[in-house]
Amino acid sequence: MKEFIQFCNDNVGFLMTVLTTAYVIATGVVVWLTHKANALAARGTDMAVRLELDRSKPVVVVDFVPDIPFFRLRVRNTGLTTAYNIRFNIAPEPRISLGGDKAIPREKTEKGIHFITKGIASLAPGAELTSALGTLARIEEVHGALQFRGKITYNDHSSNEHSMPVDIDLHIYRDLLYSGRKGVHDVAKSLEDIHRVLNHLATGFSKPHVLTQDIDEYRQEEEKQIEEAKKALDAKVAEQSLGGDSENRAEVGTVPVAPQG
Repeated sequence: MKEFIQFCNDNVGFLMTVLTTAYVIATGVVVWLTHKANALAARGTDMAVRLELDRSKPVVVVDFVPDIPFFRLRVRNTGLTTAYNIRFNIAPEPRISLGGDKAIPREKTEKGIHFITKGIASLAPGAELTSALGTLARIEEVHGALQFRGKITYNDHSSNEHSMPVDIDLHIYRDLLYSGRKGVHDVAKSLEDIHRVLNHLATGFSKPHVLTQDIDEYRQEEEKQIEEAKKALDAKVAEQSLGGDSENRAEVGTVPVAPQG
């Protein structure tokens, strides 16, 4: 032990140099680790911000909604914020195609859709714009195809530009068998409506107005009321006419003669 103490006393300068070097190295390692930790924290914060912006950004989509035998063009904002300056670049450009065989009117007409050609200034979250297009046959006749491709570009509230691809193929709707009969879902909805009306009647929320009268008697009463109304109107007109004649006679009646004598 004495030898070690003596060695340290004899080489105190060397030991201080070694300790200082070790301290500098340790400090450098701490600084490097702190820098790495700050960089990772910054990357994590930046990732969280980007994820939040991506989650809350506007999302504008275009689709063709079948309402057999017709189709509708629909533009929706399914995002969480408002979309601005929406522009469409779709080929062929969708157009309204009306008329044709078995259609009312039969005269064929085609015209552009204003919000497709001019764009949309803004579209709120959950909002949508729709426009009728026509039947599948008329759409193919006017556009020369049933596949629409392109993209939509728009901006968010920070003026960042976004785009969504458009690839709609209407060939899948060809030769489909359509039935106008009600399905199980429609029957269930009708039953729910009937149940709601009956519940209102049972709770007194609404009262029915029931007409218990023969239809012929009801029509006779209506005709009688119409006849009485006509007679009353004719009598009123005649009374006004007689009143006017009396005034005229009073104006052009006999001239009063001054007493003589």
